[in-house]
Amino acid sequence: MLTDFCLATFLIAVVPLVVVFGSNEYFKDASDMSELEKVAYSVVPMIIYMNTVIGIYIYRVLNDPENYKKDPPLVIRRKKD
Repeated sequence: MLTDFCLATFLIAVVPLVVVFGSNEYFKDASDMSELEKVAYSVVPMIIYMNTVIGIYIYRVLNDPENYKKDPPLVIRRKKD
């Protein structure tokens, strides 16, 4: 489960930053686009991507059978003096 968390964190944190900065370089010289369009074309797909990754992670956590195992009964013992 820790590897899934680390992978999801990587996919949410690193990949969008690389793609947004890369697409900013690509759209920087586009003279037929306004600044708002340049930002929207580079950021909006990453917002959709991040929400998709978060949704997949939540789906996998909810469907993990390990999360639904019954806990052993709690036994409280008196402390010996």
